[in-house]
Amino acid sequence: MQNKWTAPDYDGAEDFEATRKALGEPERLRAALGLYRQNFGAKIMGTPEWQAEQGALWGPLPQQRTLYLHGTKDNSVVLDQAVSRQIRCRHPWS
Repeated sequence: MQNKWTAPDYDGAEDFEATRKALGEPERLRAALGLYRQNFGAKIMGTPEWQAEQGALWGPLPQQRTLYLHGTKDNSVVLDQAVSRQIRCRHPWS
């Protein structure tokens, strides 16, 4: 599925139309959006309160260097040198 969605010639028109049909009724759209709004609320996302809640749920960030491996053919994550530098600058071991 990932190969389909990340292929250079992927045309999402058919998938878009299927999504429109699936969420076409107002009740379904409200239910789908409600899940996102509940979990990723714009007013709390990224705030200290949200960070504390996530920390309680997932545990603290690693305090040692962590090797994160991703496949070379995984097109869903693009990490160039600039993004890599930004990530390194945010961690205490940088």
